[in-house]
Parts: sequence; C-alpha cells; structure tokens
Amino acid sequence: MPPKSSQPPSTSKGVSKPSSSNSAANKAIAAPSKALQSTYQFLTAQENRSVVWAVGGFGIAVGFLSSSWSDLLVPGYRKQQTADDTALSEPEPTCTTKF
Repeated sequence: MPPKSSQPPSTSKGVSKPSSSNSAANKAIAAPSKALQSTYQFLTAQENRSVVWAVGGFGIAVGFLSSSWSDLLVPGYRKQQTADDTALSEPEPTCTTKF
C-alpha cells in the first residue's frame, strides 16, 4: 500500500498555485488603484466639500494673481514699453513754453 500524501492531487499539470510572495506583489500592484480610489472618495465626500472648495479657490486665486491676467486688476495700468516698442512709436512732443 502506497503512503497517502497530505496534499490533494493536482488537477492540471504545469500550473502552480501562487506563492505568498507572488500574492504580495499582486497586492503591491493593486495598492495604487486603492490609493487613488480612497483619495477620490475623500475629495468627493460631503463632509469635506467646504475644505475642497476653499483649497481649490485658493489655488485658482494664486494662479490668477501670478499670471499676466492680474494686470487687469490695476486701474490705469499701462504695459511698459520695450526697446522695440519705443523704436516704432512716435516721439513724445516736448514743451518749449516756459511758465
């Protein structure tokens, strides 16, 4: 009588079961998608809505104020002329009358 093995017989030849190190690698690959999913859920949660709006509005304001569009906020602002602009423009008249 042959000795009984404690492992069940394999149903297909050449196919091995994943080892614990292989399943750890699969978990590491799946981790970024879970991180993105949890971040999305955090940002879209109802209780975080005011914080997300405040941070987003602050980011938009900083982007606007650091761009050239912020020049629109200054009343009477005239863009400074460059050397090329002054060569093409007419010279300003000089006043010869003394007061």
